[in-house]
Amino acid sequence: MKKFDLINETISHFSDEIIAEADTKTLESHKITVVSRWYLFAPIAAACLIIAVAAVIVPIFKADSPVLDNSGFDLSNTDLIGLPAENFSVSDMKIDTKMCRMPLKELNDFLKTPNLQAFAFVRVLESELVDNNDSYPGKQQIATVQVLSEVWSKQDNSLPQVITVRQSIYGHGYSFSSLEHNNGVTNLLRDGGVYLLPVAYWQREDYWYIYGGSMDTLFEVDDKGLVWSHSKYKGFNQFDGKDTDVIIQALADITSDKNFNIAHSFFGLTSKMAVLAEVTVLSAENIQTKWQYDENSEVSYFNNYHHTLRIDRIHSMPTIIEPEQSWEPADGMELVIVANDDENYIELNKRYLMYIELHNNEVLGVPLVDSGCIAEIFDDRTIEPIFTTPEYYFWRVFDDFKGYTVEQMAELAENAKSWHLANSQGPTH
Repeated sequence: MKKFDLINETISHFSDEIIAEADTKTLESHKITVVSRWYLFAPIAAACLIIAVAAVIVPIFKADSPVLDNSGFDLSNTDLIGLPAENFSVSDMKIDTKMCRMPLKELNDFLKTPNLQAFAFVRVLESELVDNNDSYPGKQQIATVQVLSEVWSKQDNSLPQVITVRQSIYGHGYSFSSLEHNNGVTNLLRDGGVYLLPVAYWQREDYWYIYGGSMDTLFEVDDKGLVWSHSKYKGFNQFDGKDTDVIIQALADITSDKNFNIAHSFFGLTSKMAVLAEVTVLSAENIQTKWQYDENSEVSYFNNYHHTLRIDRIHSMPTIIEPEQSWEPADGMELVIVANDDENYIELNKRYLMYIELHNNEVLGVPLVDSGCIAEIFDDRTIEPIFTTPEYYFWRVFDDFKGYTVEQMAELAENAKSWHLANSQGPTH
């Protein structure tokens, strides 16, 4: 069952026309392996994928030069000079399967997801082929890479100096394998190569991964210090044959806005898609719900707590309004919701700040509010997120705002929406 049914909006707010059957291969992974999964979570119901993985290796450094980590790598060369690079397109490579996905077409598509931690230039120190595990058949290329510089990050110096990236050679099931051009060129990272990689952290399994880089672009720096995107999209290949300073400046132009970071947080992305409301819980009733996938499938039953809320105050309305919303928000109204399956984790007569969808869950018949979108309000108007979801569950919108006041959160929501309205297209409120 879907937890939070915002069908028309994805994490990265991709436009409708880029949902396509794409003849492209991606990298896949397990744990510290390059992946091709688009996890369905909280306010997202559009199917697509997250790509590539890099797990952290914490280096130990000597004080003298050259700089060596505990594996004996020479880290003294930080020049953005790589290997001779062919100007091929990832999308033109061989593929033996298709998958519905949402391509990335420009730098801002990377930055529109809260998962992204940093853009960084890296150099591949060494790589090796190993057997994959039982869950991911085939082989993997393990590449140990040196982080040369962070072009942008949510937190300064958020990456260790050495990280490991694994790329699968053979895919399985819904995944793609690594790509190979008809002249033998692949999208596997090359020893000695320099790349600009978008990296993110996946808390559930404790690893770093490359976000989206192998499907639509793989920014490589050649032996003359010039960038090659290996992409068919103008938003990326406009940087082909240009100095690294050009793409560095392009990223700086996008991320310099004062509201950029809040707009791309989980809280800020959800502000586009749901009502931010201050509520009081009036009652709770455990109700059994019937569910059947289709007329030929088995009928199942599950219990949910239906909570009646009083909407004390609407603090923010979404910028994206669906054509047929199920309820009209108003201060003082009562609203029945389900707060996550069979868990009764919000208490009677307590006040909460929560994001609520404008449409009913198709199975439950009322809005479904995930625990990651709820924070308790205390007498001094400060908030604290309720930690009922697993720590790996990454759509937790209030985690970074413990101790903030309700009024501060309302202001942040408006700041986030202001950025999205200025930088996005589509139906708005």
